Amino acid sequence: MEGQVIHFFGKNYLNGVPTRDDIVAENDEGLTAILEDALSKRQDIPFMAVDVEESTEFINGNACYILRLYGPLINGQKAVVSIMGIQVFFDILIPDEESTDAFEEKISGILSSAIKSYKIEYVKAYPFCGYHPEKKTYLCIFVSNTKQRKIAMKAIQKEKYVTASDDQFTYYRKVARECGILLSGWSMISKYVCESEVRKNPLCAYDFRVSIENFHPVEKLTSLKECFPISVLMRDHTLIFTWDIKTYSSRGLGEFPEVINEEDSVIMICITLHWKDDPRPLKQICLIDVETASDPRWITIVCGSQTNLLKAFALYWQAFSPDIQLGFNDSQYDWPFIMEKANRLHLIEWM
Repeated sequence: MEGQVIHFFGKNYLNGVPTRDDIVAENDEGLTAILEDALSKRQDIPFMAVDVEESTEFINGNACYILRLYGPLINGQKAVVSIMGIQVFFDILIPDEESTDAFEEKISGILSSAIKSYKIEYVKAYPFCGYHPEKKTYLCIFVSNTKQRKIAMKAIQKEKYVTASDDQFTYYRKVARECGILLSGWSMISKYVCESEVRKNPLCAYDFRVSIENFHPVEKLTSLKECFPISVLMRDHTLIFTWDIKTYSSRGLGEFPEVINEEDSVIMICITLHWKDDPRPLKQICLIDVETASDPRWITIVCGSQTNLLKAFALYWQAFSPDIQLGFNDSQYDWPFIMEKANRLHLIEWM
């Protein structure tokens, strides 16, 4: 496929170009057969988390917190693991001058006016601030999801009570610490439900659903040697997508291309794909707006216009579904240029 020149005419699909599944197949080494055999036998499956997403799903009529982890399986195929049954909570310090029963009744009154359902338990812990020779008693407030947690915390903090475990912005770090979830590195999924025939998420080949008690970190890779090659688990099949753009200004020689100028445009985007820690490229792709000679090391996609170039870039990103993307100064120049041009060309929704 390298050395080919392919023409892209702005359709909603790419013909004759590789995908992540193609990369996996070309570098398989028998790993897909091992994975499929383990899945068919309902064996535990190794999974490496790379990205995280917090979500809410309705389960039996209740809006419940779901933690989704994204990352590669042993063969490099991408999977999403939805972890269910995670407890959502925060803590309230019981003031020294208050009795536990009276304080719980007071807190129940506040919570009942703010949220529909909750559960209260007592826990003992050292306060985070100051020196305390003994543990203090807290009320642990359990709710169904992070939205209810924020509402409840806001109601309690409005009354000037001291709270703990109360990060308002993200909850997954608390989950990872409390439940021992690895946000990088190998974990094992057991007693799962797996869907692969119909992709609910177009970026993932496999969709796992698992209870929190059935998701465990791998303490020692050697413990898996009976089922999976240790050499494979010692390699990282995180797919890295690197990219860079070339821009041009028709305003004259020496003019620096800026996105605010209509005369300035993206004329080329180059992409390479690698397994993490491996400098050898799996694929090298050049998207360009004009006819050009082929290069035996690269797949060349001739797009014919800036509009088609941006469309091809979006389709390639979807086709490869990378775990990590890297670019030189991309947050300061490349991404703003790409997105503003896409906006002006009315491509944002399409992309």
